[in-house]
Amino acid sequence: MSIADGRGTDDPMSEFFQEPPRLGNQFDDDALLRAYLRWRLPASILAELEPDLHRLGHRAATDILALGESAEASPPRPVPYAARGRRRLYKRCAADRSAGPDCAACRPAPISHDIVLPAWHAS
Repeated sequence: MSIADGRGTDDPMSEFFQEPPRLGNQFDDDALLRAYLRWRLPASILAELEPDLHRLGHRAATDILALGESAEASPPRPVPYAARGRRRLYKRCAADRSAGPDCAACRPAPISHDIVLPAWHAS
């Protein structure tokens, strides 16, 4: 029987509904990573890093995932040529779509190259 012929349906799967998968905390869900960190890092260092890794794992499943989906939905568009014949790329800002290419949230953050690594890092 089909719905098209007006007799309804006896298909048990017509009532089937499944919740979509939900991404969990990426740090908490990665047992291999946590085991590796326990093996390679001193307990005091791991205790210091775990809260930040937990927060990052949560962000990876929430706002970072949303930003990635937004970026995939609106990829950069090429502008044929700027002044002096150089090509430009504009990316759409997920933080403020109306701000255009000069949005502060789209600019790369300055990175310091004077990073001092802790003594345990070399091991």
